[in-house]
Parts: sequence; C-alpha cells; structure tokens
Amino acid sequence: MSDRRSAFGTLFEALELMVKSRKELYRVAFLFVLADFLYIVRFRLADPTGGGLPGNHWALLGEPGESESWLGLFAVIYLFSVFAVAWHRTILLGSSGAGGIFGVRFGLRELRYFGLVCLTILLAMLAGMFLFALASLLGAGFAAAAASVILLLRIASALAIAYIAGRVGLAFAALSIDQPLGLHGSWKSTAGQGFGIFAANFVSVIVGCLGLLGLIWFGRNFGIGRYAPYFSLLLLSMLVAAFLGLVITVNALAFDRLGRIKAPLRYER
Repeated sequence: MSDRRSAFGTLFEALELMVKSRKELYRVAFLFVLADFLYIVRFRLADPTGGGLPGNHWALLGEPGESESWLGLFAVIYLFSVFAVAWHRTILLGSSGAGGIFGVRFGLRELRYFGLVCLTILLAMLAGMFLFALASLLGAGFAAAAASVILLLRIASALAIAYIAGRVGLAFAALSIDQPLGLHGSWKSTAGQGFGIFAANFVSVIVGCLGLLGLIWFGRNFGIGRYAPYFSLLLLSMLVAAFLGLVITVNALAFDRLGRIKAPLRYER
C-alpha cells in the first residue's frame, strides 16, 4: 500500500481495531448473525452432528422451496450490507452514526450498498463461468494431464477474480461514507497497489479458514457439535461475521490510505 505496510502489518492493524471495538462489531453484526444462523439451519447448510440435526423443528414449515431459498439468500445479503455499511462507518468515522439497540440503519445508503454487492457477485459469477470454461477448453488439449491443468487454470482464474475484487473494493468503503468513488475510481486509486491489497485479503482468508477449522476441531473433540448443535451453528455464524468484519476492516484501511478524499482516519486506536 502507499505507506508500504506489509500484508501482515495491515492484518495486525485490522485485528487490533476489531479487538478494541469487538462489542460494537457484534452489535452492528447482530442482525446479520441471526439471519445467517437461521438460513444455515433452515436450509441445512451445515450439520455439526454428522448424523442429522435433532428433531424436526421445521416440520410445520415443510421442506424449503427454491423461491424461499432465494428470498432467504437475498435477506442475508441485505443484512450483510447493513452490517458492512455500519462497520465501515465505525472504522472510518468512529461511529456507525446510527442509534438504537443494533446501531444500524435501513436507508438508501444500505440499499445502494446491497445493489453494489449483488452487481459485484453477478459480475464475479459471469467472469468465473467464462474463465472456468476457458480453462476447461485450454486444459482439454493436454490429454492425460487435462484434469490437473484444468484445476490449476481454475485456481488461477479464482485468484484473478479475487485480485480484481480487491482493486474495486474501495468503492464499498466510499459508498458507506457517501464519497463519490465508484468501481472505476477504486480501480484507479489502487493502481500499483493491487497485489498488496490482494495479499492482505488473502492472509485474512487464511485466518478465517484457520478459525473455521479450529471451530470444527473444537466441536468434534469436545462434543459441542453433537450435544449442542444449534449453539455450534450459532458460533459458526459469529465466526463468519468476524471473518467478514476482518475483510471489511482491511478494505477500510486500504480506502483510508488510497482512496479517501478528505479527512484522515478518525478512529481512535
């Protein structure tokens, strides 16, 4: 980044900010955590018991349909957007600017953020489909080694998409504090800094994966997944929120150094 901080330096700074304001983090993330937890349970996306969740607590609702699945997914993404805006504002402005129990707002800013998230996901999916299809075509020419080549090309494609996402990520921070930047402006602001941002985000993903593996290990070895499966799933949703909070914090720090227009970071470290 512009001050030449390493990926690990940025990560440690982000973790320090999160630890200092952990209560505020889970305050603004509460609704997202709740929605994510209910979505995981309703659609059985995880089973900590390894043999089916106890009881048929959703019998009255019946089996979830496709429309319900999509509505639930959009609800989770929207509440993530609400959380992300509030947490970006907390890091960059010192406060989410919203009162109430949860410290979040449900306004036009959050709707615009939600729209930008959906657009980014759609573009990433289209780019992924194109690059994966191209990888399959290129890999098919290597005969016996085709499967390995295709896998490597698909990994490279995924990394390319992650790199591009990091370059345009400052637009989300800018939108959260009402600064005009946009995807193109974010791309220009991160010129020459793309690999630094990618490295910081990549390390954040590794930390998140280690946290997930640690939770799985802890649940299996101490019986939490078997004897308290819903509590285990709630911990999973809280871990997801913490990981996303880390990614948002890294993005906010990058925005403060590279894309911010006026005042410097005012968060009290």
